[in-house]
Amino acid sequence: MGAAALDAEARAVAVDDAAFLGGVEYLSGERGARGHRLDPVYGLRKRQLLVFEVCEKLHAEFDRLRARRRLGHSRHHVIDPLNFHTVGPGRRDEGRAVGREAHRPHGQSVEARKTVIEWDAGVRMDVLDVAARAADTGPVCDACLGRLVAERSFGLSNAERGSALRTALALRDDEDYEPVETADCWVCEGRCGEFDAWAERATDAVGDAEFETYNVGTRTPPLIEENEALLREEAGVDADAGEPFKSEYNREVGKRVGRLTDTEVSFDRPDVQFTIDLAEDAVDAKVNSAFVYGRYRKLERDIPQTEWPCRECNGSGRQGADPCDHCGGSGYLYDDSVEEYTAPVVEDVMDGTDATFHGAGREDVDALMLGTGRPFVIEVAEPRRRRVETDRLQSDINAFADGAVEVEGLMLATYDMVERVKEHDASKRYRAEVAFDADVDGDALADAVDRLEGTTVEQYTPNRVDHRRAGLTRERDVYGASAEPDDARHATVEIHGAGGLYIKELISGDEGRTEPSLAGILGVGAEVTALDVVAVEGETEPFEDEAFFRE
Repeated sequence: MGAAALDAEARAVAVDDAAFLGGVEYLSGERGARGHRLDPVYGLRKRQLLVFEVCEKLHAEFDRLRARRRLGHSRHHVIDPLNFHTVGPGRRDEGRAVGREAHRPHGQSVEARKTVIEWDAGVRMDVLDVAARAADTGPVCDACLGRLVAERSFGLSNAERGSALRTALALRDDEDYEPVETADCWVCEGRCGEFDAWAERATDAVGDAEFETYNVGTRTPPLIEENEALLREEAGVDADAGEPFKSEYNREVGKRVGRLTDTEVSFDRPDVQFTIDLAEDAVDAKVNSAFVYGRYRKLERDIPQTEWPCRECNGSGRQGADPCDHCGGSGYLYDDSVEEYTAPVVEDVMDGTDATFHGAGREDVDALMLGTGRPFVIEVAEPRRRRVETDRLQSDINAFADGAVEVEGLMLATYDMVERVKEHDASKRYRAEVAFDADVDGDALADAVDRLEGTTVEQYTPNRVDHRRAGLTRERDVYGASAEPDDARHATVEIHGAGGLYIKELISGDEGRTEPSLAGILGVGAEVTALDVVAVEGETEPFEDEAFFRE
């Protein structure tokens, strides 16, 4: 090689090293070139250049993966090419120790093989050393390897983390890259290669049931849990470092289920709950209930809200070998109910296996429910259909009830609407037809209802319900009262009161169990001959709230 060519080569090599190490003096000519190549730290410098290039390529690959997922990483670290320090966002190396060591002057040994990360408590851990120790335990698949440092570099799967660690480890140690087949992994025993298969089995298990939200749970075999604990111990990380096997399985299978079914994951109360049992090689798809909210009006008397089993035969319809005399062998005291007029229709339309009626309180069997109606929810178990036309469903129910019951305002609701209907504080408005056992003057009647208005009434459990209600005294408020005489011994009385106020007893006094009462104030006997509920409304806010309805 000619002197000019050799001089140019020497200049290029020296400039490269000087740019990297910041302390190699450029020597021209053959002597300079020979001197540079014979420098005892020449090999180390070339190795440092190689590691620098590898780090740059690794960061480029991580950036590519992040861009592909369109996820930012607020904790992205950059490598200082001169010091090989891990520098966090917004930090600059100002000559102090940032990674394993501070900046070293030229001529000193530079440990350029470490990539340091920081854990929450400030404890530092070398991810490549962790990966090396984990790999030394035997064949560990990429997912199990990456799961050890799952907190790092958001937007990556654990398999991608593990693959990157394995690549960096081979480059760091200048060893052949040897991938591990997932089927050979001693930690998960090949289970991390079955995500797709389990997702397909899950979608098969749910069949043709309609659903919009789902969740996936996994029962981990005890042996895999033991393997995980052993891997963390051998790798030198905390027992709760990274991510548990179960969490990764739930997420990875769940992502695939979502793609296969075009549905969304929900951690609240999903339409379908998938449970994967790895030990039993089984998947269960639990189809959760669907809910329909509305209001009903009861237009005929002597219809209970729900089925009323005969208390004499406990609903069996039999007394020994003979039919029950009390219910005529039907097992029920009444042939029809609001529940029977509504729930079966909803169950049929949604193709469920059962239906349950939930009401916001209940009116007496002999009372009508008029006006705005009473809120209710029908819960349908294991529905195959969830998206139903509520207007059509409403028409179907009203046609089936044939004038005995009407429903309106049907809407698809959430599970939480059941509790709201049953527990939401409500006030009631009543209209009662009252008969007196003696003549009552119109002024006396007006004075009596004025005295009831705004009163807190004490009511001991009424005689008519004491066989099924606990014996105790309840306090209820009368918000408003008015009366219109029909004749000397009949009047129409309207009461607005708190939920749970016994209206019949407020009128009659119930042999002194309710104080004060209309009969007690008037000093004559009084009895409700017909009772209508004309409104059921929330005390502080309406029952209807968009948060409790499905779109």
